[in-house]
Amino acid sequence: MLIAVGSFKGSPGVTSFALALAVRWPAVGPAPVMVEVDPSGGDISTRRQTHDEPGLAAMAMAAQAGPLSDVSAWAHRLGIAADVVVAPPGAAAAVTVNELCARAPHALAQLAQRRPVLADLGRLDATHPGLSLLDNAYELLVMAHLTAEGVRHVRTRIAQVAARCRVRLVLTGRAGLPPEEVAGYLGVPVAATVEADQASLDLLAGRAKRSMGWTKRPLLTAARTVALGYPLATARPDLRQPIGLPGIVEVIPNGFVK
Repeated sequence: MLIAVGSFKGSPGVTSFALALAVRWPAVGPAPVMVEVDPSGGDISTRRQTHDEPGLAAMAMAAQAGPLSDVSAWAHRLGIAADVVVAPPGAAAAVTVNELCARAPHALAQLAQRRPVLADLGRLDATHPGLSLLDNAYELLVMAHLTAEGVRHVRTRIAQVAARCRVRLVLTGRAGLPPEEVAGYLGVPVAATVEADQASLDLLAGRAKRSMGWTKRPLLTAARTVALGYPLATARPDLRQPIGLPGIVEVIPNGFVK
């Protein structure tokens, strides 16, 4: 299963949510691998203080020689129990992503037949080489700020990606826009809404250590609930998780939707 995560504008937390999915993926079947496929540059190696290689460049080169059956040679095992194939920062990432998508366009889809692949595509502009990956993706999670500006930017681009694969929204921030109205306006269901959660961001970036109750933070709770909805993730859901409207994960208490 290949699941892509991206955005159209701003910095709504694509990398953090993709990593949160990997961290909170149910312990059923093969563990997922997150792959940074962002031509503007990867962030994980800097945040987690790992080497850029082995990483995406080495994996892209191997993919040109034949189908990928394993990523252990290129993935970094982070201390938060997630496997990540990191991309270098800056222009080097653009070259690598172009090589991967042009010369081995089915590499991630082939790997996804063996274990879940979470592709961090970053910002999806019209020239993004990773758009071709959506043709083989199970789903694209489009992240957007829950503001009028953020939602309108999605509306101008959503049809382009929705023609290639299933699309759902992950809305971030606290604003006066009801998620169900956003879903109706865009014609796309909402997978999750996530309030500002600096504690989870610090944990995922390696700036903080896990403490009691860390999995119940809003960002990590939303990622867990989204992950539980995929066919390969058949673990029993946490029945204490508050559920709102159908298809919407309500993780913001105290009257967020009015």
